[in-house]
Amino acid sequence: MSCRYDIVVYGATGFTGAYIVRALATSPLFKYILYGEAVVKAAVENGANHVDISGEPVFLERMVHKYSEAAKEKGVYILGACGFDSIPCDMGVEFLKRNFDGTLGCVETFARFNKGVAGYPVNTGTYDSMLLAIASLWDRGARQVHREITPNPMPQPKYGAPCRFPLTRQKLGAQNAWNVPFVGPDKSIVDRSQYYDFHVNNKRAVQIKTYMCRGSFIQTALSTLWLSIFAFFALFSPTRKFLKAHPECCSFGMFRRNGPSKQQIGEASFDYFFYGAGWARDETPDATRPTKTAVAVCHGPDPGYVGTAACITAAALTLLDDKDKLPKE
Repeated sequence: MSCRYDIVVYGATGFTGAYIVRALATSPLFKYILYGEAVVKAAVENGANHVDISGEPVFLERMVHKYSEAAKEKGVYILGACGFDSIPCDMGVEFLKRNFDGTLGCVETFARFNKGVAGYPVNTGTYDSMLLAIASLWDRGARQVHREITPNPMPQPKYGAPCRFPLTRQKLGAQNAWNVPFVGPDKSIVDRSQYYDFHVNNKRAVQIKTYMCRGSFIQTALSTLWLSIFAFFALFSPTRKFLKAHPECCSFGMFRRNGPSKQQIGEASFDYFFYGAGWARDETPDATRPTKTAVAVCHGPDPGYVGTAACITAAALTLLDDKDKLPKE
């Protein structure tokens, strides 16, 4: 018996309406840089849409570079980063842009992850993806791919998002915490969305800077120090192998092979704060510093499992139910 798959979801399982949504991976170790291309290639060749929860910018841009034309010919879509990385951020910026009473110039985002009393260890699949993503940053081919998929540079705004220290405390509305730059893929995803909006829809591109909220100063400083050391040793093959072999030890228990328990998942949640700055309707953008501000907040359940499952399911349903409303270019 044969079965036609209208959409391939890489990283989740489920049944959607009258369509079968096929899961090609049930393990948490979604190493898209290593294994993702085979799934994208098979989906495009067989006329199926592809949705995944990857958070690896190099993989995402390579898939756009290699398969976008073939996907257009087949009339299908390749949608990456449809989990917590990076739907809340991308949609939040778009929401602020559409509802800003004037011209939005820049947005600062602050992601806050809330643990319950039971704590929350992250699955080592995320740890492995971090290792691969950091190692791929030195790939010259990846930089060439980025230049080829974004060949036309956007004009630099005169007044962009403010420059902040790598470790700084912000007091912006309900968000009052120590913050560090968010090293996830959210900025690169939003930048590509703004690139499309500028060149295809003739709309002003919004500059974005992303941050992660932490707890006390000591906790923030220690986690920043760990990430810096981790990123440095992830660049070299021998030390990268050691890090990969001992994730729990090398992360001081922040990452564990079994991931969080059901109780820990149930107690966890996230908040995503968006602070936009721009100009009123009667003002000329860039003539002065931004004079108008707006704030949006996205609250959600556990981002790693519950939130991500909701995001990728919503993306799949959109492809199935509203495909005629999606852009063709």
